[in-house]
Amino acid sequence: MTMRISDQLRAAKVLAVEHNTKREYAVDAEGQTVDVYSPRACRFCAWGAACRVAGPAVPGVNHPLMSRLDAAAQELLPNWISKIPWTSVSAAIINDELGVEAVAQMFDRAIRNAEREEGSTCP
Repeated sequence: MTMRISDQLRAAKVLAVEHNTKREYAVDAEGQTVDVYSPRACRFCAWGAACRVAGPAVPGVNHPLMSRLDAAAQELLPNWISKIPWTSVSAAIINDELGVEAVAQMFDRAIRNAEREEGSTCP
């Protein structure tokens, strides 16, 4: 059975918030860049965490968690507009420029949006 999107987002949030890195999808204990699926990977950016949880995917291309994170980042942009110079943002920008607190807010918004979608679908 496949995990619901909201549950995948919750699992990815743990990786991205509690084990965050910037400007790389994943790094090992020494801070060296590694593949997100490597057993050595121990720190993840928001997108790297999404890939790690959702399974193999081409990062950034039609990925169900990344698209939801990017949408959540865009929805929250008014909260951060004074801190970043962009009028459009992605999960990567939030992760790399605003840090863990903003990453947690972005995941929470994406989870809430996914739960709404899941609640509106009939089995």
